[in-house]
Amino acid sequence: MHCPKCKTVSLNYGYLEHNLPSKVCPSCQGHWLLLDDYLNWKNALINDSSLMTDLESKINVEEIIDTKHALICPISGILMTKFRITKQTEHRLDVSSATGGIWIDKGEWELLKKFNLAQQLNHIFTTSWQNKIRTEMTREVLAKLYIDRFGEEDYYKLAEIKQWIDQHPQKEYIKSFLFSHDPWSTVK
Repeated sequence: MHCPKCKTVSLNYGYLEHNLPSKVCPSCQGHWLLLDDYLNWKNALINDSSLMTDLESKINVEEIIDTKHALICPISGILMTKFRITKQTEHRLDVSSATGGIWIDKGEWELLKKFNLAQQLNHIFTTSWQNKIRTEMTREVLAKLYIDRFGEEDYYKLAEIKQWIDQHPQKEYIKSFLFSHDPWSTVK
């Protein structure tokens, strides 16, 4: 089987972590991991605490090279899907829906460990995980737009007032009062 990134280099048997088999590219040092192997490894860790490995990682994120272009599954020949890891990084994991294979670029396993995601890898590929990342990123973009519009001090004051209103037991009356042209008038 050839490396999905290098295309012409054959993958060798190796390990991504102790007792976690993968196939490794000798050229780009990426790993081809089968989801079944990962789940077996994860279950073994859960069932036998003596197998727990040090999943702490100190890594320089600039050293990790993420594959930006689309990859083809080395087994099925079908285009793989990219899944964002977190909102804090642009890195994405490539997954073959046909085979359950995951392409992990050099250093991305360490990145997963840095974000405490090495034991939650399968969650990254869920719709809810990806939606959560998109929602968080959208919130950050909108917050920046509001800060640019109102200024930082006014934005945080407005956010504080909004939170107070949202938690108030009579929030609907407060909103009516605030949005009424003349809340003291008896004429509606």
